[in-house]
Amino acid sequence: MSELAAGEPDRDYTVLGADAVYNLDTLQLRGEFIQQTVGSEAGSTIADGEVTGELDFTAWYAQAAYRLPDTKWEGVARIGDLDTPNADGNRSQWSVGVNYLFANNVIIKAAYTVDDYDDNAIDDDERFNIQLAYGF
Repeated sequence: MSELAAGEPDRDYTVLGADAVYNLDTLQLRGEFIQQTVGSEAGSTIADGEVTGELDFTAWYAQAAYRLPDTKWEGVARIGDLDTPNADGNRSQWSVGVNYLFANNVIIKAAYTVDDYDDNAIDDDERFNIQLAYGF
C-alpha cells in the first residue's frame, strides 16, 4: 500500500457529475450536479477527529444570465447547495450580479453572494466580489 501523505493510505474515489446549458436569444440557463465519494479506510477521520467510513459530498447549482439586447451588460442570478460529511460545512448559497463583456474573451464581473450555513451556530457569510477574467 503506497502512502499519499504521512498516515494517509490509498482509497477509492468516485465522482458522478452532470451539467447542462441552454441558450435562448440573450437568456442563458445553466446548472451542474456533482456527487463525490471517498472510500473508507481504517482510521479515516473528518475535521473534528470523528472516525468515519465513506465520505460523501454532494453539490449543485442553477444559474440564469440575461444579456441586455444590443449592450455588453448582463445580469446574473445563481443558487446552489453543498452537503458534506461534516455537517458544519453544509450550506446553501445565492448570488446576484452584473457582468460587462469588453470582448468575447474579456469580462468583468461584480456579484453579491450569501452563504447560508445549515448549522445556525455558524454565521452566514456575505461578500461582494469583483473579478476580471480573460479567456484564451
